[in-house]
Amino acid sequence: MPGKKYRLICFDADGTLFDYNRAEEWALKNTFLEHNLAFSGKTIETYRKINKSLWDRLEQGNIKIERLKIERFTKTFPGLSEKEALELSKTYLEHLKKTGFLISGAEETIRALHGKYKLILLTNGLAKTQEGRLRASGLYAYFDAVITSEEAGCAKPDERIFRMALSIAKVISRESLMVGDNLTADIKGALMAGMDACWYNPLYEEKNKTEEYLIIKNLKELLNFLL
Repeated sequence: MPGKKYRLICFDADGTLFDYNRAEEWALKNTFLEHNLAFSGKTIETYRKINKSLWDRLEQGNIKIERLKIERFTKTFPGLSEKEALELSKTYLEHLKKTGFLISGAEETIRALHGKYKLILLTNGLAKTQEGRLRASGLYAYFDAVITSEEAGCAKPDERIFRMALSIAKVISRESLMVGDNLTADIKGALMAGMDACWYNPLYEEKNKTEEYLIIKNLKELLNFLL
């Protein structure tokens, strides 16, 4: 997979560049304390299961982002009204956008690729939240564009969002590579759009090797293929 054929590298955000688990726990803790709600390991576990289920539904096109923002809190706290959940959501997103926690190797990788490729952040996250986190991380200036499902009106793996990135970068699909941690949303979505794909999978085992897409365990491994 020679890097010289690429002009555009797209990166997923959460779980690929951002340490989402750390950011989520920090934001939830501050949110719950601010709203006088119980914060515990059990509450976090419950929230995460519900949140993942809702994001899976979003990727399948079975729920809208505005409903997701409410239901992840009404389902975690059954006695909460939708109005209260919406206020909780606003507070949570305000805290979350302040987090710039990065996965190991993310900063070095993006800095090394900057100026050699067009870089686009392609995320199913919320626009203001993801832009805020990218700024907080110090990586905002290295990206040519940020595309969110909220603004695009469709979510990965819908190939329309990938084609939006190609259009913005003014490249054709075979000149682009998508890097992400989600095998369905990032990898299969990119392949359906005609792009090459790189699965960031820290738990990768050699027996899982495939010719269909590249697999890396550490983000800096990507530089061996692209530089």
